Amino acid sequence: MGLESMDCIWTDVVFNGEYVGNYLLCEQVRIGKNRIDIFDWEDEAKTVSKYIASENDLDQDALEEQMKADLSWVTTGVAVFKGKEYLTGRSYDDIYGGYLFELSDNYDDVSKFTTENGLKIMIKSPEYLNTNQEMMEYAERYWNDFEKAYRSEDGYVDTAEGKKHYTELADIDTMVSFWLVNEIMGNRDAK
Repeated sequence: MGLESMDCIWTDVVFNGEYVGNYLLCEQVRIGKNRIDIFDWEDEAKTVSKYIASENDLDQDALEEQMKADLSWVTTGVAVFKGKEYLTGRSYDDIYGGYLFELSDNYDDVSKFTTENGLKIMIKSPEYLNTNQEMMEYAERYWNDFEKAYRSEDGYVDTAEGKKHYTELADIDTMVSFWLVNEIMGNRDAK
């Protein structure tokens, strides 16, 4: 069906000399040039922390971890580290991309929300999106706008950016192909 997919291989697993079964071993879903090619906010934290650390003689690894755990710097332009503020030297006019979502009944990630129609959405990356209210609200609004649009009679919804059709909010061809493959194969994990 022309869908992108992760590489997988069937593997016999032997644990402590005992055969425990045949498993499907798959690569991890993540952001990257050869994976899901979208803007990576966590990689941006690494770039910005490197700049700040070199200008201020700071522990770059510790600063990077702090910036990944607190994304407020994206919209404020200020990173706080050990009680002191540092200018990021960057301005982000576009916070509308670079989110990796997961739909799961586990609902156990740090950043998560439930849509108005009860769909449980978890943010896989950036993991701590909930530390930036503006970015988190955008993600929630986007999902709710999509749901409203595809449930409306004409397929349109009034968004903060103007009236949009549900086909402007998602790649419908890929969604339909994904649904068909999972229905045909009887994949109960792809509800």
